[in-house]
Amino acid sequence: MLVFLLVVGVVEGAAPTAVLARFGLPGSSSAVTGLLSHLAVAAVAGLVWGVLYGSLLRRTRLPAWLLGAGYGLALYVSATIFVIGATGLADFASWALLTAHLLYGTTLGLLSRSTV
Repeated sequence: MLVFLLVVGVVEGAAPTAVLARFGLPGSSSAVTGLLSHLAVAAVAGLVWGVLYGSLLRRTRLPAWLLGAGYGLALYVSATIFVIGATGLADFASWALLTAHLLYGTTLGLLSRSTV
């Protein structure tokens, strides 16, 4: 997800450090803070996915990649409601954030299915 958004930001003309700073805490312009914040959030989201998939979702007949895409969509909706307005992520186009979250969720689903 981060790589995709970095590419989108650079294509739009932003420096990579400026793109990374968008992920940081409000008021921070540090690329390192942005990178670490994003990795921490992604790790927690991945842990939540692991618990959900391991305990509930793998018993369904739906493909793991589709469940993961649904999880990515849920993350996008949650981020839109609770996070994006308070951070620099509002600088990204909605389509870019949606695509990044769908890629993240789908990847989680594909990786989960191959480990079960």
